Amino acid sequence: TMPLVSVPLWKSLKISAYDVELSVEKARSSRIELIDQVQRSFYSVLLARDAYDVYKQAYDNAIYNHKEIKQKYEQGLAAEYDLIRANVNVKNAEPNMYDAENSLILARWQLKALLGLDLESEIECIGTLSDYEENLIPDFVSINTDLMDNNDLKQLDIQREQLQKTKQMQIAQYY
Repeated sequence: TMPLVSVPLWKSLKISAYDVELSVEKARSSRIELIDQVQRSFYSVLLARDAYDVYKQAYDNAIYNHKEIKQKYEQGLAAEYDLIRANVNVKNAEPNMYDAENSLILARWQLKALLGLDLESEIECIGTLSDYEENLIPDFVSINTDLMDNNDLKQLDIQREQLQKTKQMQIAQYY
């Protein structure tokens, strides 16, 4: 009563092999994506730190100018309008500096989360964004249109093969 060759069994074994292959491809895709996210997060920290430095310099410059104009105003060498304008410049520079500081904190938290570190731990990203310019520009300029290593396409191809084997198994069961 048992058939010598069970086609559905062989097809289901082949489908299981495709499941394993699909799992391996998904793991590879996850690894590549995680590396990409960590790199982007690292560059975001560097960008946020550079932006903070720029806004901090602008704020410090506004404070210095306000201090100078206030001294001149007290001596009668500057108009009240100049003092008010310097005060407004300081008040306008403060939110930018605080926003840049918050962006830096959030970028560091994101990097820590991706690395699996405690958010309270201290990390320091070495270098500046301009140090990595030679790595970033070629990646941005040279767009790779080769689809041979595309993980999504490989996964879709494996799933297509899997569906074909499932169809063949269903037909074999019918026979």
